[in-house]
Amino acid sequence: MTDTDVTTSDDRADESALRRLAIGYAIGVDQRDREGLLALFHPDARLEIRRGSAAGEVVSELRGHGQLGLIPDAMAQYRSTFHLVGNTSYRITGTTAEGEVYCIAHHLVDGPDGTSDLALYLRYLDHYRRDAAGGWLIESRQGIVQWSERRPAQP
Repeated sequence: MTDTDVTTSDDRADESALRRLAIGYAIGVDQRDREGLLALFHPDARLEIRRGSAAGEVVSELRGHGQLGLIPDAMAQYRSTFHLVGNTSYRITGTTAEGEVYCIAHHLVDGPDGTSDLALYLRYLDHYRRDAAGGWLIESRQGIVQWSERRPAQP
């Protein structure tokens, strides 16, 4: 083991804070909490959703709090959503960090044939930067929809 392999309590605290951002995003989307979501992002942050890979087709792109604040409205098309955060990995360098977050996002869709669950299997590639108070915020988030599936659901 080298010196760079040693995890300090500061590293664990930073990783915990970064994971709380990922979980806060999932909860904020599911609860349609505009203020809670915006509190996770720098005012000039960017959120981009792509299909298949980091170089895949851009599905949506939001910039700044004005556009990011529209996320709860976009989620209103679904009866309910349920985001489950899985694996997380972070690389912290001073006042910036990079992260990879796995997520399964369920969306209940009402249609003529009944209710279905649209499940998206996502990887988020995140960039974080400390704010003026020293806390972590999301600077940019690229969501990559690896694949999706739709199945009948019984809400």
